[in-house]
Amino acid sequence: MGGARLSWRIFSCHRGKGEDWRYAHWRGEWMKNGRWYFLLRSFFQVYMFQCLIVLLILLPVLTTVYSGRDLSVLSFLGIGLWIFWFLFEVVGDWHLERFLADSSNHGKLMMGGLWKYT
Repeated sequence: MGGARLSWRIFSCHRGKGEDWRYAHWRGEWMKNGRWYFLLRSFFQVYMFQCLIVLLILLPVLTTVYSGRDLSVLSFLGIGLWIFWFLFEVVGDWHLERFLADSSNHGKLMMGGLWKYT
């Protein structure tokens, strides 16, 4: 669910804007060392690194699901904590969208609301 929220956020912010400047910069730098260097570095630094992060985040869930045990009080506490932080992120994103929609904030950095903590 958190991945879906983040995917939607990235998609909606970058729709129609072309390639992210960071990836374009990396491609330009890495291609100087040849196509194979670019392909391998992209695979490991961009894709596999993200897969590793997702695995680390999912590890507690996978451990719980495959342990064969019933849900405990600690499980429900974890679920409640997840729901709280998920809603926290959603509201933080909403604060940022409102901030960016105000033309008087153009070029400013948002340092308030829940976005400050997300």
